[in-house]
Amino acid sequence: MVLGTFALSAGEHQPGVEVVGANETAVKASMFGLDRVILEPKR
Repeated sequence: MVLGTFALSAGEHQPGVEVVGANETAVKASMFGLDRVILEPKR
């Protein structure tokens, strides 16, 4: 999934995630998995 290109100002940035659905047969817990994030300078 490509999320696009973003212009970031100098300083710290904190990404966020909003969970909007769940598998009805899954254990009821707030879990989120993320395998990889690649940050690259714009060329």
